[in-house]
Amino acid sequence: MERDVKILASVRLLGYEHAISPVDGGDPFGGGNSFGGMNAEDILKSFFGGSNAGPFGSAGSNFTSGGFQEAAQYTLNLSFMEAVKGVNKEMSARTRVACDRCSGSRAEPGSSFSKCTSCNGSGEETVSTGFFHMRSTCRRCGGSGHIIKNPCRKCNGAGSMMETRKITVPVPAGIENGQTVRMPMGGGEIFITFKVDNSKIFERDGANVHSTATVSFTQAILGGSVRVPGLHGDVDVKIPAGTQSHQKVRLSGKGIPRLNSIGRGDHIVHFSIHIPRYLTEKQRALVTALAELDEDLQGTVNGVSENDKTKGKIGNDNDVEKTKQELGCRNG
Repeated sequence: MERDVKILASVRLLGYEHAISPVDGGDPFGGGNSFGGMNAEDILKSFFGGSNAGPFGSAGSNFTSGGFQEAAQYTLNLSFMEAVKGVNKEMSARTRVACDRCSGSRAEPGSSFSKCTSCNGSGEETVSTGFFHMRSTCRRCGGSGHIIKNPCRKCNGAGSMMETRKITVPVPAGIENGQTVRMPMGGGEIFITFKVDNSKIFERDGANVHSTATVSFTQAILGGSVRVPGLHGDVDVKIPAGTQSHQKVRLSGKGIPRLNSIGRGDHIVHFSIHIPRYLTEKQRALVTALAELDEDLQGTVNGVSENDKTKGKIGNDNDVEKTKQELGCRNG
């Protein structure tokens, strides 16, 4: 393959890339699109070894009369946590393997070979196009140096066959949806694109993850802690006193492993304050008393008059304790 690339590069450097283009069909030396009886496609095929070899070989073995064969592509489904932590995932894939009848020789067992007369057994031929002289794989024998008189009946002389096999794909931790990896298989390679499911708990942003923690309005006012699901187990998160809705806290290093790098991202927890729809009589009385002491209140509160706010039903600590006892609440 390396030799073929150098040949094409030299042609481009000389400015004759159109001379070998099967699309353009031009000939800088005159005579249409032929070079000594060979058309442009024949020259390309001579560079890349014809179409006898399988689709997972070198650049030469991938060339057919229709062009280069593309490597097989597959899609592998992953759960969110499989993508986060990495996993060895099994899948089925088609691969080219040596024929078990001829063991890759391409000939019927026990049959003989004859030396290729085109290349005299060397496996190479010289292609002359004007002042170009290029050595390439023999088109007749495919580089083997011999001719098969009796091709293998099972593989029709190809020497290999396509077969479905179970393979294990080592999925790296931190893989993202839509990313593709290249994996060697059967002497060639396949391309695997990952499709990652969404999570009901986490939202991914690169190596960071976001989640929501619901806290009560008393936790938001007084502070406390809440237990939330993490990527590697539950985590206790502190709630600062006076937490506002949508306020967030960052758990450094608790996110997703950085692919092709070191360390992990962060887990960002967003607080959502739960406001109860229904209150008991005692709860309503305490909240009403709190509203009467709210100096930052804008507008009005149901059940609290301007007169109540001015006087304040609860004026000092003794009154607070008395009110709590009257409501049957626990001290403290």
